[in-house]
Amino acid sequence: MSASDANSKIGIHDSEEEVREKINEAFCPQGETEENGVLEYMEYLIFPILEQKDEEFVVERPEKYGGDLKYSNYNDLEADFVEEELHPQDLKNAAGKTLAEILRPIRERFEDEEELMNRAYPDSE
Repeated sequence: MSASDANSKIGIHDSEEEVREKINEAFCPQGETEENGVLEYMEYLIFPILEQKDEEFVVERPEKYGGDLKYSNYNDLEADFVEEELHPQDLKNAAGKTLAEILRPIRERFEDEEELMNRAYPDSE
């Protein structure tokens, strides 16, 4: 995921669907941590916010695939990902959902601030 690529950059004005689509398209090869955009979002954005809120990261999965996974810290999630206990698509689905939920109140706050959004994101009109 790169800020220079508008199709991969996630902005506070992106809809929940756009956030999920961008996460879903992110580079996230099974078991690999190097240059893995989804894991970077998890480590540097999602987990710090969840930790402040004293919440766990939940990966919802059907029972036939082992059921839900819950993580209270990034290191445990990364370990499961490297050991291939956590599939990239399951991670992407949960990361997209969680990030969209994190961004929702921010996006809603600025929906009525059109001038501010135009100044912050001049190319998004």
